[in-house]
Amino acid sequence: VLRGRVVLHFWATWCQSCKAHFPMFKALAERAHERGYRVYAVAIDDESYLVKRFAAENGSRAITYLFDQREVLKKQFSVT
Repeated sequence: VLRGRVVLHFWATWCQSCKAHFPMFKALAERAHERGYRVYAVAIDDESYLVKRFAAENGSRAITYLFDQREVLKKQFSVT
């Protein structure tokens, strides 16, 4: 259950614009985290190893990466 001050960012490793905008998201995440928000990057990829690799290369202590292979969060928040 997501409650409180939460930021969700839906993305995928195959999405070129997602990867291009990730540095801006990372900066936003770090500022939001400092203000008490929990920040999640929700990956809708098919392969978890791609998400793990991206997180290792582009991670931040301010971001929690979630792997939404079954698209539960994607459906819950009506992400298209």
